[in-house]
Amino acid sequence: MAGNDGLVRPEERADTRFAWAMAGLAAGVGALPLLLPTGLAPQDWPGHLARAAMLADMLRGDGPWAAFYTLNPSAWANVLVDALAVALLSAKVPFLIAARVVLVLCYLAFLGGFNALARVTAGGGAIKLGFAAVLFSNGALFYGLISYLFGLGVLMGALALWLGGGVRVRLVLATLGVAVVFACHLVAAALFAGIVAGLGLWGLAAARRWDWRHGAGLLAPVVLLAFMRGSAAGGGGTGLAWVGAPSVARMLYWKLSIFARSWLGGAPAADWALLGGAILLGGLVWRLGRPRLSPTALGIVAMTALLALLAPQRLGAGSLLDFRLALVPLLLAAAMVELHPRGQSGARLLCAAVLVTCAVRSVVLTAAWYAADRQYMALDARLARLSAGGVLLTGAGRPVAQVPWREYWSPTVGNIAALGVRHGLFVPTVFAAASQQVLVLQAAYQPWNVAVDTSDAAALDAVRQQAAGLCARFAGGVHLLVIYPSAQDLPGMERIADRFGVLDICGVQPA
Repeated sequence: MAGNDGLVRPEERADTRFAWAMAGLAAGVGALPLLLPTGLAPQDWPGHLARAAMLADMLRGDGPWAAFYTLNPSAWANVLVDALAVALLSAKVPFLIAARVVLVLCYLAFLGGFNALARVTAGGGAIKLGFAAVLFSNGALFYGLISYLFGLGVLMGALALWLGGGVRVRLVLATLGVAVVFACHLVAAALFAGIVAGLGLWGLAAARRWDWRHGAGLLAPVVLLAFMRGSAAGGGGTGLAWVGAPSVARMLYWKLSIFARSWLGGAPAADWALLGGAILLGGLVWRLGRPRLSPTALGIVAMTALLALLAPQRLGAGSLLDFRLALVPLLLAAAMVELHPRGQSGARLLCAAVLVTCAVRSVVLTAAWYAADRQYMALDARLARLSAGGVLLTGAGRPVAQVPWREYWSPTVGNIAALGVRHGLFVPTVFAAASQQVLVLQAAYQPWNVAVDTSDAAALDAVRQQAAGLCARFAGGVHLLVIYPSAQDLPGMERIADRFGVLDICGVQPA
């Protein structure tokens, strides 16, 4: 039944137990890649856990980390996921178990927010639970943007409360709600503030008079800006611009293709599974589901799509902001689309298609990530043999442009050096920037915050010369983890499980 603003109020569904059983299976199967032994397949995720482990040690007064990092109490954005990990690690939960627990909590927050929004705007239903399970496996997950994914779950839940709430609820959401989403992730908070402000302007224009039911939305961007002004997120360069594209055609290509590219990665076969599933689901939804977006839902989807197209980025080359924003229109459209299957048989067929899509994609991802997991464990065992108190640098054996898509995404290995932290090694490539994290890498070590070039023996010699000061300073030694090693091993390098190499940068061979 349609209510105010064209929203669909929650009501009894005609979904059968069979449909709900399939949706529940899809939700369970969708969690399989998150339950692997290390739980470290997403690219940036090992860095999250490494930061959390160091913070947990520093809060207890343990570990050598105060010599390399400072605490930044004004970093209020993007802290919730790291705080969950710190809490688990401080409670003596083992590192690799904590990794999986936080990933599962993120998954549950995503499913919960998606389904809350679906219930308010489209009546919910078993099919929507399956949609959420399929859509969680996206580019943000593969890049390891776990804080952002958690933030999207909270954003969708907050938007559901906004659309279904009265003036008091909206005032709370425009203040405290923005603060909670901001703590999850800055970009998610900006999206939430922008959406509710847009809805407010739209409602005021339609009413042609001031109305707090709509005007409360205009408070959200003001609160967001105040939080940014008072936190570390308000400073620091973003590196964003509307320039940089080699041509207008290239700019348009990137901007339009990013809506598809933001769902790809993890494993090549998983991309084919998603493509096949999208074609199957799209056809069935159009044929059997009689899809419809309310004016409010259509306005929200259009706003977020326009934002993704117009946002300032490194146009033509792309950035992680592209991937974050381009996910949102399809995600919100899938949650808010009203589906009216043609009878119980239509609902069952749609749920079966969602289950098949989710199962195939999830099983393929699990297989690819399990193969990588075995290599991660082999690397972890080798790093455990290095002397605690040493340094672990990161080197790239080949430029990323020369790494085949299959090797790069099965899965990415760029931040796996962070595993060294759990063995007492200082890993300066762990992301710890003043504008985004509570933990900040000291300026003296920031030149080593990137993967150095180790593509050949000459490049390795240059790195050795640059690292002479580190060799003199660290009695535990300075080692180099080579990711994507070339076919020809570097002098002194011990190859680990094909994906990695480890060598002593100071010239002493590993034990």
